[in-house]
Amino acid sequence: MSNFVEALVENDALTLESEVFEALEAAFEGWVPAEGNLETFLTKAFARIASTNREQAARISKEAFKRFGESVVNVPPVQAAAATVASTWTMIDNAGYTIPAGTLVTITATGDEAFAFRTIEDVTVEATKTATKAGEVILQAVEAGEDANGLTDAPTLDDALAFVSVIALTDASSGGVDAEEEDAYLDRLVEQLQLLSLSLILPGDFEIDARAVAGIARALCLPAYNAETDKEEPFCVTVVPIDAAGLACGAPVKAELLERQEEKVPSGVLNFVDDPTYTTIAVELEVTVLPGYEPAAVSAAVKARLASYLSPANWGLPTGFGDVSNSAGWVLRNTVYRNELISEADRVAGLDRVVTLKLATGEAPKVQESVALAGVAPLTKAGEIKVSVV
Repeated sequence: MSNFVEALVENDALTLESEVFEALEAAFEGWVPAEGNLETFLTKAFARIASTNREQAARISKEAFKRFGESVVNVPPVQAAAATVASTWTMIDNAGYTIPAGTLVTITATGDEAFAFRTIEDVTVEATKTATKAGEVILQAVEAGEDANGLTDAPTLDDALAFVSVIALTDASSGGVDAEEEDAYLDRLVEQLQLLSLSLILPGDFEIDARAVAGIARALCLPAYNAETDKEEPFCVTVVPIDAAGLACGAPVKAELLERQEEKVPSGVLNFVDDPTYTTIAVELEVTVLPGYEPAAVSAAVKARLASYLSPANWGLPTGFGDVSNSAGWVLRNTVYRNELISEADRVAGLDRVVTLKLATGEAPKVQESVALAGVAPLTKAGEIKVSVV
């Protein structure tokens, strides 16, 4: 549900035209609109003009609110950022070479999908050496956005550098951020305006404030928890941020969050930023399939749904799995229940019923009512999911 409420202004030309005709009929007994009459023509013309003006006015209200957010309360929209990744380059010999800034490479994602990256600065390999330092060459995606995150394949050199033999990534690409859409920004701005006192008091205040940091999609506030001692202590608060995939945020993002919230907590309160704990859940099911449905397709659909349900990106959503109207919050859920897994499987088209369902954390699944999740900020990860049609 959107937090930003637009002013509802009628701007349909036909509706405005009808309202004028109704007013004239009420004011002048026996008057009816007739095509070709001057008053009818003028009414239609002015209705179109008024419709255009009202549409522009409604648009200006959004623009004015955006400008207010950016310049007055200092809540700018999230700008697109390009993914980066460190790489190591091996030369054909030890003669000494320079890899120029802007050198283009291509990194394959899946299938025929690939992304262009470029070096961001000159890197020199001294004579007598055959390779750069590990991770010395930083590659940056040519196009900003999240799509270029998570790439691990070896890059292919696009520019003609005959002295380069091999390029290897030292990690997966990360840091790409999509530009914030207008409606999402307006919703976030409404949330931020609730914090104009600048002090973070309630757990929800910490969670809303955390989402203002680029790269944080959800956050869980743990009041009275000291992340350093792993104990509940008074005058302590810990915030656990995650990205859109439900994964722990990197060190720069966590440092920015900690510094940001240190300035906003009341005097005497210690604040911490911590990582979530992940528990891998393995599931085995025996199911029956309705007539007319392909068993293999139903089995695959059940497996996909349960994998999505147990994804850290979906665990703890405030309105439940499958409801995309609110994906920003994080409700603390520390137990996976067998009956809920059965309920999710039953939603797959073509499934007759779940005969048996076993679950476990890593070891062989067994019939049990629930599995407890580890840690104070627990999330699930899908392990092996086996579906047998009986």
